[in-house]
Amino acid sequence: MTFSLFGQHLRPHFALMLAGLGVATAHGAAPVVGTPRFNRDVLPILAENCFACHGSDNAGRKGGLRLDRREDALGEAGSGARAIVPGDLENSELLLRIVAESEEDVMPPTKTGKKLKPAEVDILKRWIAAGAPYEKHWAFVSPVAAALPKVDGTTHPIDRFVRARLQEEGIQPSPEASKETLIRRLSLDLTGLPPSREEVESFVTDTRADAYDRAVSRLLGSAHYGEKWGRWWLDLAHYGDSDGIRLDNVRPTAWRYRQWVVDALNADLPFDQFTVDQLAGDLLPEATVSQRVATGFMRNTISDRQTGNADPELGRVRQIIDRTSTTSVVWLGLSMGCAQCHDHKFDPVSQKEFFQLYSFFNDADEANVYAPLPGESEKYRAARPAYDAKRTALLAPIAEPLAALQAKWEDRILFADANPGKDHAGSRALEILVTSWGRGKGEGQFEGLMIVKTPAAIRTADQQERLQDYFLRNGNVADPEKFKELGIPALGKQLDALAKELPTVSRAQAMTKTVEDRVTQIHLRGDFRRPGEAVPHATPAVLPPLKADGKADRLDLARWLVAPENPLTSRVTVNRLWQELFGRGIVGTSENLGFRGERPSHPELLDWLALEFPKRGWSIKEMV
Repeated sequence: MTFSLFGQHLRPHFALMLAGLGVATAHGAAPVVGTPRFNRDVLPILAENCFACHGSDNAGRKGGLRLDRREDALGEAGSGARAIVPGDLENSELLLRIVAESEEDVMPPTKTGKKLKPAEVDILKRWIAAGAPYEKHWAFVSPVAAALPKVDGTTHPIDRFVRARLQEEGIQPSPEASKETLIRRLSLDLTGLPPSREEVESFVTDTRADAYDRAVSRLLGSAHYGEKWGRWWLDLAHYGDSDGIRLDNVRPTAWRYRQWVVDALNADLPFDQFTVDQLAGDLLPEATVSQRVATGFMRNTISDRQTGNADPELGRVRQIIDRTSTTSVVWLGLSMGCAQCHDHKFDPVSQKEFFQLYSFFNDADEANVYAPLPGESEKYRAARPAYDAKRTALLAPIAEPLAALQAKWEDRILFADANPGKDHAGSRALEILVTSWGRGKGEGQFEGLMIVKTPAAIRTADQQERLQDYFLRNGNVADPEKFKELGIPALGKQLDALAKELPTVSRAQAMTKTVEDRVTQIHLRGDFRRPGEAVPHATPAVLPPLKADGKADRLDLARWLVAPENPLTSRVTVNRLWQELFGRGIVGTSENLGFRGERPSHPELLDWLALEFPKRGWSIKEMV
C-alpha cells in the first residue's frame, strides 16, 4: 500500500480525532512544554516508528515518502498528498495516517506492532502546528562552547555542569567520599588494581592540599595505567590472539599491536597521532617500525581460512567490510555497516557512501613487517652474510629451472584466482596458498597471494625469499614430476637446516599500500560478485568534506577523522572515556550517535569536553 492511497473518507472526522487528544502523557512522563524541538522531541518518534520505511534508504522506501529531510516530507507524494503541511493539521497526511482507526490506513502498519502513544501524537501535532521546523541532527553539528553554569560549592567546570542539572532536578549532591574510598576509586579507575595497604595509609595520612592531585599523577604514571586503559581500546579494536572463527588459528605476533597500545597510552601519545598511526602509519614519510606495528589495528578482523579456501576474494572482502564498519563505529560512532547492502534505514548514509569509505581500505594489503626486539637486529645482521652465501650455493645448481617452475606455479595460481573452476591444479595450489601461508607464524592469510600478484620485478628481497621458501615446501601441485626431478624435497630439508643458523627477527602484523590501486565498485545487495557503480575515495556528505592534494588515501582519511571541523570524533571519544569511568556514557549508546542513538543526558557538558580534548593537545591522560 503506498502513501498516496490514504482515503478521503477520513478527513471529515479528522478534526474530531485530533481534538480528543489533548496534551496526554505516556507512563506518567511530564509533557513537553512549549513548542516541541525536532532533535529532542520529534526525531526520536520518527526514527523509532517511521524511518524504517520512510528514511534515507532509496530502495526500501515505501510510497515515495521520505521523512528524514524536510524538503521531502513537505513535498507531494504519489497522487498529490503531502505528509506535512506546516501549520495545517487537517491537511497533513502524516497525522491522518497516525490517528486512522482502520488497519488498512493506520500508520505505522498494525503488523509492525508499533503504535504511537497519545503523548507522541500530541508532540507531532504541536510541532506541525508550529511550522514543522527541522534541525540538523545534534551529533552532526560542531560542538558549541556554552557558558559555565553559576553554582555554589564548586569551581570545577564538570562539577558546575553536573550540579546545575542536579539543582534543576531537585537532587542534592552526594557527600564527599572518605579518603579510603577515594584512593580505592582512583587506583581501580586508573590502573585496574586495588591500592596496597601502604598506598592507602600514605594517602590517608597526607595532609597536603594537593594530596589528591599527587595521587592522580602517581597513578597516571604507573605502567599499569596503559594495561588498564589498553583493555578499553583493544575491545573497540576487536583485538584477539587467534583468527576468531572455525579453525581459529593462533596469531602468535598479535601481541605486538597489543603492546603498542599499552605503550602508546602510557606515553600519552596524543589521540590525533594515535589515530593516524593505527589507520595509516605505513603511509607516513619515513614510517618507523612502531608506526607500522600500529597498523595492526586493521589486522584484528576475523580471518576465516575455510572461506579463503573456497573463495579467497570473499574472505578478503569480508575483512575490508569489517575494517570499514569498525572504523566508523570507533571514531564516528555511526553504524555505517548497516549500509553495506542498501542505504542506511535511519542515518543519512547511502550504500554508495559506505563503499566510498570502504575504498580507502580496499587499497591496503596485509603484511608482516620486521619488528625486531632489543638485541635481535645486531645478531641477525652479523649472521646474514654467511647465510646468504650458503643459500646461494645450495640453489645455484638448479637456479634457472627452479625459477621457471616457480613462475609456472605462480601463473597457474593467478589464472585460478581470476577464473575459478577452470584449472583444477591451479585451484588446488591457490587453496593451499591461502589456507596454509604463514599458519602458526602469525602471517597474513592473504599475504602470500598478494605477493604472487605483485610483479616479480618490484617485489622486495624479503617478499621474493619468503615466496620462494613457501614454493619449495608447497609448490609440487603445479608439476609434481618436475619437482622430484629437481630434487626439491631434499633441497627443502637442507634449507630448513640452514635456516636454524639464522637468528630469529620478530615480525608484527601490519598493513601496507597495494602495489596498484584497486577499483572499488558498489556491491549490489551486498554481493561482491554483482559489481555496480565504481566509486572514488570519499567520506559521508553529511559530514565536512575531506581535503586532500590529489587522490585521497588512508592518511588523508585518518587526518580527516581528527580534523577540527569533524564534529564526531572528539565527542565520541570523550563520551567513551566518561563511560569507562562511570559505567554509562553521557550518550548511553556510545557506539551509535546516529538517529537511533540516545540523546546526551548533558549536551552542554558533552560539548565542553569535546572542545576541551583537542584544546588539551588530544591528551587522554589530561581528559581522564
